[in-house]
Amino acid sequence: MSDPEHLEAEAQSPRAEIPAPAEAPLNRAPGKPSKTAAQADAPTGLQRAAVVARTVLPLAQKLLPLLDGNVVGALVNLIASGAVAATPPADLEPVEHALAALKVENRELRSQAEEQGRTLKQFAGELTRLRDEAEHRERDLAALRRRLSTATWVGLVLLAISIVLGFLLLLHKA
Repeated sequence: MSDPEHLEAEAQSPRAEIPAPAEAPLNRAPGKPSKTAAQADAPTGLQRAAVVARTVLPLAQKLLPLLDGNVVGALVNLIASGAVAATPPADLEPVEHALAALKVENRELRSQAEEQGRTLKQFAGELTRLRDEAEHRERDLAALRRRLSTATWVGLVLLAISIVLGFLLLLHKA
């Protein structure tokens, strides 16, 4: 009976299947009701709480720094916003006025910055002009120094010649 043809025939023949027990007890402890397979696959309360925590924690990580330490106030606001059905529209007029004032101030600051930029460019141009003028005067002063030095040497040589000639004339008369 162990030949392959016989095994094939048994596999193809219709057989009455043995019904599985409807409720097989799983991990039955004394004094506790037995759990069915469907109940064993259902998540426990702790598992559900872990799934909720895994879902909420990334959101909380991003929101908590925005609360800036006012967690109780934020929670009260969340609870209160859920309790209040219809909230009146927010009055945005003060915000709009503040925004308009900021825009005006921004324009003023921008114009001041542009004016200061132009002034700095003028100062830079003036500084460059003064630097060039100082270099030109320095070159003129160096040339004047050379001329004075040459004139001084010429004067000293002429003085020495006149002293020698005066001494020679004095010797010649004597």
